[in-house]
Amino acid sequence: MEAGRSIGLPDHTLIWRYLALNCISSVFVYLTLRFAQSILLGAILSFLGLGAQPPAAELGMMASSGRNELFIAPHIATIPSLAIVVIVLCANILGDALRDLLDPRLRKL
Repeated sequence: MEAGRSIGLPDHTLIWRYLALNCISSVFVYLTLRFAQSILLGAILSFLGLGAQPPAAELGMMASSGRNELFIAPHIATIPSLAIVVIVLCANILGDALRDLLDPRLRKL
């Protein structure tokens, strides 16, 4: 920032070139982690019965309804639970890939 200010760059150029480009990877990682956390929170609340009401389909509610028939038909509870795991894992992997792609310190010169 000081080097750009010393050569007379305007403020918007300083903010974009030195501040935003260095922070964008952290922002994307934070957003993807918050997305995964909100998916988990929604699934937990609907599993406990505090989420959407029964006409709506939610993964936590599906896992909760299959809990009673776990020994007879285990796929009723395991498939929604695995879907939750896959969605959260994919969000985390996407955040990690975006960090690797956008982090200026990891770029090869």
